[in-house]
Amino acid sequence: FGLIAIGGMAAMIALFYFIVGRKYLEEPRTGRKLLRWSLLMRALHWTVATLFITLALTGLNLLLGKFVFRTLFGDAVWGWMVAASKVLHNYLGPIFGVLLVIMLISLIKENIPKKHDWVWFKKGGGMIGKGHVDAGFANGGEKAWYWLLASVGILVVASGFVLDFPNFDQGRDTMQWANIIHAVGALGLTAVSLGHIYIGTLGTEGALEGMTTGYVDETWAKEHHNLWYEAVKDQTVSEEELAARKAGGSGETSAAKPS
Repeated sequence: FGLIAIGGMAAMIALFYFIVGRKYLEEPRTGRKLLRWSLLMRALHWTVATLFITLALTGLNLLLGKFVFRTLFGDAVWGWMVAASKVLHNYLGPIFGVLLVIMLISLIKENIPKKHDWVWFKKGGGMIGKGHVDAGFANGGEKAWYWLLASVGILVVASGFVLDFPNFDQGRDTMQWANIIHAVGALGLTAVSLGHIYIGTLGTEGALEGMTTGYVDETWAKEHHNLWYEAVKDQTVSEEELAARKAGGSGETSAAKPS
């Protein structure tokens, strides 16, 4: 069922891309930028994302690899892959758990549900009806992903700790339940994460720039996070000014983040 969920999500994303295509900006870029993510938050995000992908791949290998890699490469190679996956999964898991909690705490204010978030869902994130859907710093979909990580993600982390440290007198039943919760939760998160990755990269023009450079174009902010834009539009900087700041080593300034 896990592979069906992940494969089904990948198939739906591919179908959506070929039918609907990429979401491009409707208006030209202005060249004026807004700081969306600080260097610290970008570093935290990419570290958590890298760990998430590593844990997803190693976890899939431990759970289902024998049905694929053992057949393809034989027992010797598959055994090496399992051993490496187990070490990586067991040691990186706790680090991921700690950093995930830090990231969730850092972003909680921006992810409190608001009335306009329900409208966002009703209009399919802007795909149903005309006009742009109101969104603050985080839109309804981003908030849904946040709270999925804050609930299912924490369950996966907690159950992972139970499995990673069996020296606290956990009984067989406890370990079995932890294993089930961990596997089901992780497979679900992996499937949903494909949507998050698609929207943040190939699916939406300008989205990835915010998490790589820290800045987004004014037009992108208007079209995708208009309520946030209205609150911070006086903090826009030109590309020339931004280049001068970087050349002078003045660093980044903080942007307000109303949700």
